[in-house]
Amino acid sequence: MVFDVKRFAVHDGPGIRTTVHLKGCPLRCMWCHNPEGWTPEPAVVPWPGRLGDRQVEGTRPCGRRLEVEPLMAEIRRDLPFFEESQGGVTFSGGEPLAWPAFLAEALSACRREGISTCLDTCGFAPAEVWERIVPLADFVLYDLKLLDEEAHRRFTGAGVAPVLANLRRLAELGRAFEIRFPLVPGITDTEENLAAVLDFLKTLPGAKRVAVLPYHQAAIGKYQRLGIPYSLAEVTPPSAARQEEVRTLFSRAGLTARIGG
Repeated sequence: MVFDVKRFAVHDGPGIRTTVHLKGCPLRCMWCHNPEGWTPEPAVVPWPGRLGDRQVEGTRPCGRRLEVEPLMAEIRRDLPFFEESQGGVTFSGGEPLAWPAFLAEALSACRREGISTCLDTCGFAPAEVWERIVPLADFVLYDLKLLDEEAHRRFTGAGVAPVLANLRRLAELGRAFEIRFPLVPGITDTEENLAAVLDFLKTLPGAKRVAVLPYHQAAIGKYQRLGIPYSLAEVTPPSAARQEEVRTLFSRAGLTARIGG
């Protein structure tokens, strides 16, 4: 179930990429900017549009069933961009691991055609799914949010143990990966959480790159249209100074750290 195929993506891995968003996610992160991708079922969602100079309320479909070959036909349209930029395809979500059979087939199809692949994941999946999928991806963008079990359950809706176990396994397998750390004021940017994240990363062989992703409020309109309460409306985005301060923490720990995706 695919809810978006974003072409000419430049923040979802190396080079110019086509990002395939698979619908369905086991987490409910309070700062998620794609709530339309939470459930695996197709839906028709409220969406504003324009009629002349007027904004009108409308709807749009969210989610379409795709087999691998029709998806590959869409991907092949962007081959010239991949070749010029050393880019490729990124499978994102929702959470792409929610569709392991489809994902494995799509990753394998890309590999047969020499197309670079990237997996953008929260890491919350059964170990057997992880073992099946990870060897098929060339690069992994891995979300690491909160290390404390109680805090992880409170703000994402699920425990942190599978996330940490799969990240350890990713490092053991020697796959190239980048950590994506969402910087959410008062939640992930506490001194306790930052210290715990840094300590954990120091134990991982191959942990070299971190992207600090500043919290933003751009998705509030989506929540309103979907009728989903938005819990962080009072949280303001981190200042540029705070973003740089956190980036420097990672950098001083020996990691290549940047701000933004």
